[in-house]
Amino acid sequence: MAFQVELTDEAIRDIESIFEFIHADAPLNAVKWRKGLEKKLHLLTFMADRFGLAKESRYAPGKLQELFFGKFRILYTVRDSVAVVLTVRRGSRRFFKPSDIQKLWPKDSFESL
Repeated sequence: MAFQVELTDEAIRDIESIFEFIHADAPLNAVKWRKGLEKKLHLLTFMADRFGLAKESRYAPGKLQELFFGKFRILYTVRDSVAVVLTVRRGSRRFFKPSDIQKLWPKDSFESL
């Protein structure tokens, strides 16, 4: 099955923030990181339903899945044939609380990759 990948506003902000943080010390590494992330997100176009559940999935109103990219976690959900990326964050950060998941869950604002 083919999936369309869409990014929430939160995911876009996360990606830009991580990129800028890396870019401050190593511009070429930041570009390399972003290209690697784009390749990883591309996996969702044909494998979105094959990755595991995130620990926080038990708090989510739907199935919350995760995909790892180096030290980062990509949290997403699948709606019909759309993989909606909710956030990209360091794997070392604390897990989301139930109230955090409710704020993170997609409304209707996201962009296509």
